[in-house]
Parts: sequence; structure tokens; C-alpha cells
Amino acid sequence: MKTILLDLVFISLIIGLSVFLIAFYLPAENINVTYPDWMVQAFRIKEIQLHGITSWTHTWSNGINLWKSYQIVPHLMTLAVADLFHLEITRAMIVMVIAQFIFLRIITYAVARLLQFSPFTALVASLATFSIAYFWKAVGDYTLLFSFSFFPIILLLWVKYLEGKLQWIYPYIAGLMFYVHPILGLVSISLWGTAKLIEDSQLFSLKTLLQFLIFLAASSLFWVPVAFKDSYTNSTIYIATKEFLQLALAPFPYYGLSIILLIYFFIGLAQQFFPIAFVYRWTKILTMYVFVYFSLIYIGTHLSLPPFINQFQYTRGVGLLGICIIFAALPFVEQVQKTNSLFFRGLLVTAITVTFVEGAWITSNYSPSIHKNTNDPVTSFMQQKKIDNIGGRIWTPTIDLKLLWSDLFTSFSYIIYGTA
Repeated sequence: MKTILLDLVFISLIIGLSVFLIAFYLPAENINVTYPDWMVQAFRIKEIQLHGITSWTHTWSNGINLWKSYQIVPHLMTLAVADLFHLEITRAMIVMVIAQFIFLRIITYAVARLLQFSPFTALVASLATFSIAYFWKAVGDYTLLFSFSFFPIILLLWVKYLEGKLQWIYPYIAGLMFYVHPILGLVSISLWGTAKLIEDSQLFSLKTLLQFLIFLAASSLFWVPVAFKDSYTNSTIYIATKEFLQLALAPFPYYGLSIILLIYFFIGLAQQFFPIAFVYRWTKILTMYVFVYFSLIYIGTHLSLPPFINQFQYTRGVGLLGICIIFAALPFVEQVQKTNSLFFRGLLVTAITVTFVEGAWITSNYSPSIHKNTNDPVTSFMQQKKIDNIGGRIWTPTIDLKLLWSDLFTSFSYIIYGTA
């Protein structure tokens, strides 16, 4: 009974603190992001609203079909919110940002409890997520933001997989995550590969092959159109360079994380070298995974990696590494809070306070500014920019607008300068 009461108190506290930090987004109709994907995602959602799922066959004005590299789950969820509450698309996106800001903290707490950690340790895990600065980069990307919300559940399923459960379900779920975002799918399946490499004595077996085939089947609606292009090819090699990988991390110190999370990472590494009884096997494997991933990021951004590896844009997964770090360090937090030492307990309370203050600073420093009272942003955008569709051609006043919109059956856009 005492544990249940603690859960209720801590969840209420988490919701209260989350609402306190995100409250300035409540009146927003749109946000000011430097990353262009925010408006691009708004137009994609608008296409589904106007034309239904058939808009998946629509070709964007840069020549890429919506079916290719498309994250359908976030768009359908956002459209459902827009239709249910009669909201404009960008306002619905804001609502989803607010909801996921709060949900990430709740689901992190819940998953920590399901992994048998105490309520206090789960509270530490939840509050530590405020220190992931890259969360706000994902807001600008928008669909990447949904990876944060789904990932704690993926971690829970992965732990169950390591325990010998969900042997056929986890690869299937990992494949489906590509429809949320490719980075989430990439991290999910690479966790599976890490578990196979470290824990499975029969790595090259029929079971491994069948699991991989299940993953391929589940993710096929994503990778088949990408692998077998019939028209679109990437027109630039820039995204395969280390400069592009650096761009994803450029606005942030500490690799898009924070000082607190780097301290947690070093705690996780220390657990690797000491025979500590309370450290779970899965936390050690998770720390090894983070170490290898970080090594890949460092090599890719400072030295060089083959272009086909860089094409995966793996530096954008650093926010999910932050969640991995938090869960990997939880055994240490659990042990400290169980001690009778007043010094260590005081140290833990101090760490929690500093974590929340740091999280509040990160939220205020990196969150995009808001716009209020924007009337029908997508339609207004089209009218203000005088974008017109004439004979299957999209005439846009500036070249930076070419990716944003084209009509349902338009194959390519033609750009002119000046006014349309």
C-alpha cells in the first residue's frame, strides 16, 4: 500500500513539474524552428487530411514519393488530434509536443518500476530525462520527437527479450518502429543485434535468421521503396559527410546531452569493471551499447567513416542514448538510496535538485520560441507566398519553398525567382 501511495505521489509530482516547464507552450499556435522539417511535416499531415492515405502516392516537388522515407505513425496520430479537437495542423503539432513532453516522464517512471526499481529510483530516472537537450532538436524534426515517447517501451521489451521472452515479438516490434522514425527503428534493431552478439552462443542459427526475416517483413513498407527506387535518387552527397553528421549536434554542448547525463554515463562505465552484485546484466550490455554508439559518433564527426554508414544519420540518435544512459545507471542510484548513510542520501537529493534545475535551464535555453494567434498556418502560408499550381507546375517565389508543397498529382516543381 505504501508503494502504491508513493507511486501516486511521484507521478503527480512528475506531471506537475512537467506542466510547469512546458506551460509556456500552452497558448502557442506555431513555433519558430530553424530546422525546416517542422513545416514540411505540417504539409505532409495536411496532405493526408485533404486527400487521405492516397497521398502516400503523391510525389513531392523535390521528386521523392511520400511513401519513401515516410513516418506515417506520427502523422496519423497528429491528424487524429487535429480532427478530434478541430485544430489547425500546427496547433495539433504543438499539442502533441506538450503531450509527449509530459508522457516521456511518465512512461520513463512506469518502465523503471516495471523493471523492478523502487519508486524513488524511478523518480530519479524520470527527472533525469529533463537533461536531454537533444529533445528540443527532435521537436524541430517533429517525427523524431515521437522516438522519445516510444523508446522507453522498446527498452522494456528489449530487456524481456534478453530474459528469453518475446523472442519473436521483439524483432517484429523493432521493424514497426521504422514507421515512427527510421532512427528509432535503427536503434531498436541494433539493440537486438547487440543482444545477439553478446548473449547468444549460437549467433549464426536458424532462429537468428528467422528473427531477422521477421524484422525485414515488418519494416518492408519502409525499406523496399527506399532500396528499389523507380525515380527518386538523392541529389546531394552532403548527407553522407562528417559535416552533415556534425550539423545534427552543432547547437549543443556535451553531444546534445548534459553534464548530469555524462556523469551517469561514467557511473555506468564504472559498473562494468567492478563485481557489483546489484548491477543487472542488461544494464551492463546497455552501457556497452552506448559506449560503442558514442565511439561511432566520435569517429564519424572527427575522423571519417564510409559514406554508406553515414547515410544512416546515426548522430540523430543521441537523444535515445540519453535514455539508455539513464536506465543503465539506475542500479547505482538504487543502491545509494537504500543505504543508511545520511551523507549519500543527501548527495542523492542534491543530485536530483541539480538535475531538475539543469533540465529547467535546458528547456528555457533550447526550446523553440512560440507564435500565437496564427490563423490556419498552412493555408495562410500558401496565400502569403502566392504559391500557385499551373498546369502541373508549382511556381514558388524562392527556392527554399520548393520542398513544402505541391498538388496531389504533380511530379516535379519548377522554381522561379521574384514574385509568382
